[in-house]
Parts: sequence; C-alpha cells; structure tokens
Amino acid sequence: MVCFECFGLHVRFHWLSAVTALLLFLAFSSLGVWQFGKAKAKIEALEQSEVLASQKPVNLRELSFGGLVSDRISLQGKGVFINGHYLNDKNIFLIYKHYQDMIGYEVITPFRIREDNGVVLVSRGWITAPSPTQLVEKITPVIGDIRLTGQIYVPESDVEVGVELGEVDWPLITTDISVTNLKDIFDGPIYPYLVRAGEDVPGVLVRYWPVINPDLGMHFSYAMQWFGMALSVLAVFFIACSGLKDRFIGWLK
Repeated sequence: MVCFECFGLHVRFHWLSAVTALLLFLAFSSLGVWQFGKAKAKIEALEQSEVLASQKPVNLRELSFGGLVSDRISLQGKGVFINGHYLNDKNIFLIYKHYQDMIGYEVITPFRIREDNGVVLVSRGWITAPSPTQLVEKITPVIGDIRLTGQIYVPESDVEVGVELGEVDWPLITTDISVTNLKDIFDGPIYPYLVRAGEDVPGVLVRYWPVINPDLGMHFSYAMQWFGMALSVLAVFFIACSGLKDRFIGWLK
C-alpha cells in the first residue's frame, strides 16, 4: 500500500492497481501514436506519388519491382509508357465502382507489350451501363499497335478472387482482380501492377480514380479516441485512489 498527500488529498493505492493503470495508459497511448503514424505514412506516400506523377514517363520494362510495401513508396503513381496492342477480347469488368453518385464499371483491358511479349493490365477508366451485355457494346476496341502512357497503381494487398486457368469466361466480371491469379491465363510474363491509362490514350474512359485516398480523418479520429481512453484511465485511477468519489457523493447529500 502506498499513501501520500497531493493537493490536499489523501492518495492511497496498491502497487498492483498502479501498474495495471500504467500499462493500460501506455497501451492506449501507443495505439494513438500508431494511428498518427499511419496518417503520416499516407501523407508521405501521397506526396511521393505526386512527385513521381510529375516526372517524365519511363519505359515500364526498365523498372524493377520489389514487393507491395516497397513499391507503394517508390512506384505508386509513377508515369510509364508501353508499346504494343490491347487484347480486346479479354476485357475485365469490375462491378460496383462509384463516380459522381453513379454506380458503374471499371474497365480493364490486358495490353500485350511488343518488345517482350509481356502482358500489362491497363485500367481504361469508368463507364456506366444497364448490364454487362450492353457494356460490351459500349466499349470500342482499339485496333493495332499504340504507345500507351499512364501511371502505375500498386494496391494495398493482392486480392484473391478464385480465378483459375480454364474457368475464365470473357469478359470477366468480378468485384476485384488479382494479378497473381491471372498470371497463368496469358502467354508470356505478366507485370505485377495495373497501369491507369493517361488522358490522351486511345480508348480511355472516365479517369475516376485518385492515385491515393489518404482517408486521414479516420486515423485522426481513432487516435483521439485512444488518447481519450488513456486519459480516462488516469482520471478513474486518481479519483478511485484519492477519495474524490466519496467527497462528491457527500456534497450531493
């Protein structure tokens, strides 16, 4: 038992209760700091992507890829160009994509690179249609070789969608895609990330996607909640140990 006077109050507590309160305070505070750290990381990633987007496009074939975590920092939003042609008979439609309060589709068309016969998934943008059948009729095929410019998009995770070789019925309609799952469908190597088509690219649709959506408000809100809980632990501990609760009840009587 520890006893002492503080601001005219007689404080008394057990070491076990003090250690418990301290651990809870540190745990909640650490979670608050962690949320601030995540917000800072997203701000830095956004700034980096803006720098990369402002640079002169480079040949996609010249880049090296090191994995999702490092590539989100070094490649997110980087301008690239590729030479080749669209595989117009193998469109991928991502459903439930929103643009200006409307629901539609994101259209992704594989692109065959002329130099190495590799395949890149190119997001041509957003479009709306009453049904996938009518959507197919609205998509204009781009015939012949072109020089395509765009920006690399590195996802937060490689989503598994259960697509296996021999099960694909084109156009492929799904909620999300995984380059990992699609790699055995095409002849030649497949590049690990999407390229979002630039404004002047033939066949481009509505370029509705931001490079990064920081969603900073959520992180700051969670951080404030964790810090609030940390301070609440200290307040409850002090009130319980100082007898303020009994004094307050006495004042009410």
